[in-house]
Amino acid sequence: MKKDGYSKIVTGCGIGCAVIVGIVILSVVGIYTYIDHTMGDVDEIEKQTEQLEAAHGKPEEFIPVFDNELFTSRIKSFLTLRDSLISGSSTFIEAIRTLELKKNNLDESESFWSVLGILGSGFEVIPHVVDYYNQRNDLLLKNEMSLGEYYFFYITSYYSFMKYSPSDGPAFDIMSENGNGIHLEEVDEDNDGPETIIKRRNIEIRTKANRMYSIFLSNYISHSNGSETDKFTVMMDEELQKLKADKLRIPWEDSLPVMITSLLEPHQLKMEVTYSKLLNSLDFKSDPDKRE
Repeated sequence: MKKDGYSKIVTGCGIGCAVIVGIVILSVVGIYTYIDHTMGDVDEIEKQTEQLEAAHGKPEEFIPVFDNELFTSRIKSFLTLRDSLISGSSTFIEAIRTLELKKNNLDESESFWSVLGILGSGFEVIPHVVDYYNQRNDLLLKNEMSLGEYYFFYITSYYSFMKYSPSDGPAFDIMSENGNGIHLEEVDEDNDGPETIIKRRNIEIRTKANRMYSIFLSNYISHSNGSETDKFTVMMDEELQKLKADKLRIPWEDSLPVMITSLLEPHQLKMEVTYSKLLNSLDFKSDPDKRE
């Protein structure tokens, strides 16, 4: 009887119960606790971050430069960096695809143990998160690029110019904002499942992109050699005011200035191959060294 009862509880739990149990496991263990016990790269990321800030200042200190020659040189460096980052993340991307496929193929009739198999795949993904940040920061150092400049070109290239969606990514959180592990579903009373996760991601990334870009434009205006009536400076200030008025606005959401568009157009094909929908959200999460 005990065995039958146990079997009934386990197999009858279903995906909802199993996922909740899995989330509890992942949240309790936590991505940082898990990584600290399996990898030594987190401390290296912290050192890289300190080196980046010592060399180039904090991300919020970045000042955009729209000089034709310098802008072209830096966008090329950014896209070269992205090319190396995406190439080096192929195993990570495949791991996310596998996890997403397993999750999408489950239904309410699946057993507790089947869902635990998904959670096992989730744990396989987690170490790649640290590898991603480690590789990105190393490439930033090699390309003498600050994280602020990286954000600037990421937002300008992929969101403003290419019009990729900030909500791009799998229908689960690879890493939550507070540093906990993979979230396969929402677990609140207003659960909308994957749709909620995608909607929240859209809001989170739009908010961060808006905030960072507002700072960049403000820095540009403050350090501009042009007068307050200079046409391009006025255009920057107009966009800055729009960003401040709408905290969910993507920079240049209406249209990019012709001058910036002309600087980006020659690199459109390279932008297409250096963007990863599945990894999109990682660049706008806190790095693993930013522990609560």
